[in-house]
Amino acid sequence: MEQLKNSKIICPNCHYDLNPPNNDKCDICGESLFPSQQLNQVITNKPQGQTVTKQQLYKKPRNKQVQPVNHSKLNNWQKELLKPQNASGIVVGFISLLLLTHQLFFNSNNATAKVDKIPQVESVNGGGIKLVRAIKDVENVPGGIFSYSGDGYFAALLKAGLVAEIVNAFPNFASRYTSPSYEDPSYSVAIDMLLAGDIDFVFNARPLSPTEYAKAKLQNIQLQENAIAVDGIVFYTHPELTVNKITIKELMSIFQGKISNWQQLGGKDLPITPVILSKENVEALGFEVSDNAKIDYASNHTLAVRKVIDTPGAIGYASASLVQNQSLLKFLTLGQSSVVNPEVVNYVDPFLSDGQTNKEAFSRGTYPLVRRLTLVNTDRPNSEAAGTAISNIILSGQGQAYVDDAGFVSLRGQKK
Repeated sequence: MEQLKNSKIICPNCHYDLNPPNNDKCDICGESLFPSQQLNQVITNKPQGQTVTKQQLYKKPRNKQVQPVNHSKLNNWQKELLKPQNASGIVVGFISLLLLTHQLFFNSNNATAKVDKIPQVESVNGGGIKLVRAIKDVENVPGGIFSYSGDGYFAALLKAGLVAEIVNAFPNFASRYTSPSYEDPSYSVAIDMLLAGDIDFVFNARPLSPTEYAKAKLQNIQLQENAIAVDGIVFYTHPELTVNKITIKELMSIFQGKISNWQQLGGKDLPITPVILSKENVEALGFEVSDNAKIDYASNHTLAVRKVIDTPGAIGYASASLVQNQSLLKFLTLGQSSVVNPEVVNYVDPFLSDGQTNKEAFSRGTYPLVRRLTLVNTDRPNSEAAGTAISNIILSGQGQAYVDDAGFVSLRGQKK
């Protein structure tokens, strides 16, 4: 049993692969981890630790061997899109998809219905972007295996069904997640990997910096960036916390160490423990992280969620689409001072009464923390071909319908 302490269970629904061995339901989607006897027979070896099913956790392995997986039936895009960055992403994030089911990836009835609801849109933008109606209509999708890294928000797109449609439309296109070798995952690390040629494209969630453009220029290459969606950032706490809302100014004070106890915000006498992935990721939201703040770090969004659930005074953050179904979290209403009258604070909920993300507030900018999601590649041949193809797929009418379903704001105004 000693060698199984680090074993994890793969969810057959969303394919999140860091579920603890004593779980019956997935930490991310809440679905049963053992819906059928057939799925319970699959075992997969991973560098980070062995992944096994619940029945096999309590059986002594023979000769330390595992049942082989037929990799000829697996696609690297499918296997890797949910592999946590570093393991980073929740849910992801950031995200290793090593177990596939026929039901998830080859049921196209839902996808067909989406196409029927999409208005015909034809237009051409710069950088090789051509807006088409259906994913299958995207041109010049290269064959081969392409590497990527970056933010874990795209895990929500997989759950919505986008990856299944990509696999059906372009079976020869595959990709694999590549984690940093010696550094914790962050936006700048992912861009450095792209510039070094270690990966072909990046899922980014903050503007490219002048320094990054300068680095590219020194190498005589160009960075190409395409917006693919709009997202809202939600702050969450332990469910028993009595504080229900918080202002941007108060959040700033927390990260600066000026507010260190929930009692200062009208709550219980509990120390505040911000749980973050990296200082850079927080600073990208407009906050300054001080050494005075008692920060707790997590290597990915999923671990951050677990730390907050286990720590009564903790506070974390994530893309709203990644945590909208987390029943064990409490989501804070965010407030921002009015531009007209700074003494008036306008509070906005990140979710609607039905649990869906507040996309109208995200799109109108009335929600305080909104960001643009982009896909970044270089003008190197492989990078440009793969990055442009993925951008066109996500920006297609059908791709943006999946963006809408995932809880993001579609750039093409799709409404269900």
